Amino acid sequence: MRILGIEFGTWSLKAVEMESRFRRTEILDFHEVRLPLQISDATETYRQAITQLLARLPSHPEKIVTSLPAAQIALRFLPIPIKQRKQVEKTFRFELEDNVPFKLDDAIIEHFVSRTKEGSLVFAAIAPKRFVTNHVAWLNSIGVDPDWLTFEGMGMLNLYLSQVDPKLPDKFECPLVLLDIGHLKTNVAIVDQDRLMLFRSIAWGGANLTQSIAMSMGVSLEEAERLKMNDLKLDDENAKDNAELMEAANEAFAPFIADLNHSLVAFRNSYKLDVKSALLTGGTAKTWGIENLFRKRIGLTARFFHPFEGFSLKGDLQQADEYRFAEPLGRTTVFSRGSGILFNFRQQEAAKGTSLNEISAFLKEPSVVLLLTLTGILTAILFVHVFVAGILAQQESKIATEELRKAFAQTFPAVPVKLKNGLTSNPRDLKKFIDQKNNELEQKLKMMSKSRVPMMGMIKAISDAFPPDVRVDVNTLQLDDRAFAVEGV
Repeated sequence: MRILGIEFGTWSLKAVEMESRFRRTEILDFHEVRLPLQISDATETYRQAITQLLARLPSHPEKIVTSLPAAQIALRFLPIPIKQRKQVEKTFRFELEDNVPFKLDDAIIEHFVSRTKEGSLVFAAIAPKRFVTNHVAWLNSIGVDPDWLTFEGMGMLNLYLSQVDPKLPDKFECPLVLLDIGHLKTNVAIVDQDRLMLFRSIAWGGANLTQSIAMSMGVSLEEAERLKMNDLKLDDENAKDNAELMEAANEAFAPFIADLNHSLVAFRNSYKLDVKSALLTGGTAKTWGIENLFRKRIGLTARFFHPFEGFSLKGDLQQADEYRFAEPLGRTTVFSRGSGILFNFRQQEAAKGTSLNEISAFLKEPSVVLLLTLTGILTAILFVHVFVAGILAQQESKIATEELRKAFAQTFPAVPVKLKNGLTSNPRDLKKFIDQKNNELEQKLKMMSKSRVPMMGMIKAISDAFPPDVRVDVNTLQLDDRAFAVEGV
């Protein structure tokens, strides 16, 4: 099974391609599509980036994992003085109702329970259903239909939890703060060995540093980005030629340091514990001397987190930048049963009806072109069933509805019974569902057609390359379904 973990960053679109089979996982490739520093139309920008990404893949992934935007999810930590897990599962929702400003019946809730000395700590993530469905619709509009939808930061956390070894309690100096410093935001997680105790996102990243340099030195964003990556050295404060650059960097880091200190103080007040160290990852964490900045400004011993630890990388993959691919790599592990936190908001109304691998198998059938031609007719027949069921008498309506469900079940056998009954009872939802299937089929056909070149077209192109009065004596001829090679005089 091929899995693609995607992170919709603001500096670049990053993805990790992994294959999972027989309890063994293998990283196939790392992909990154660079985005402009200033994005005017996010939908069109990401649509083009997704098109480039999918064009690089040898085949379409069977499972896709991505995340909801951080602003669309509420994260809560609930200390509960109960150690029995079953009792905690029954009671935490009542505690949660008083902590969120919307109805839990209209939201999708995922949670993770860990044991403490006093009882249990519940980490809950809540996303309103309308936010989830709207984001899935947006993802579909740019060419992605994810099977797994989680929260930003889950990938980084799962990679850390996979490296925690109860036999080596001193491997990480805990409690520690795990920082994924990106382009526009920084994910902050405070953990004590395998127990997550605080998580939040700070609206600060490498873009703030770039903008501060651009404004202070009067240069373009592109030039400021180059200065940040090549010339900025945060541990070289005495260099005279670096003074103006350091002043701009210190000004940019000030709000981030203040915000991070607030989180550390809040953690200390809640748990009576002091954070001892910091693990750094993310693209901005590569800024020269950033670990010294944390030591001087916050008093934390900072070192870099190695996300690739525990994975076997082959060939050129060993040269990949592990700090930039931590989040998408961690997301791919949800299908390999090696993840500690499994939060998936693709449920209930937002559940996926048909996976991409079922579509791939369907498209391999010889009659797929004919089926696509008859899709409109099939759609019309299904809608006739729906509308006739509403007009006929109750007995005839039941018969018509049952026939519709049989036809639907034969056409889409993988759809769950509950979802099938809901779709066949609601014409609008049924239309949206069928339109979505049509779009998925068209996208798959376009990808297949782009990767296929007609063989006769290749032969004709080679023949037309010679003048009419030239004859070719062919010595070697090689022909397969993708290439045509001829050697001669």
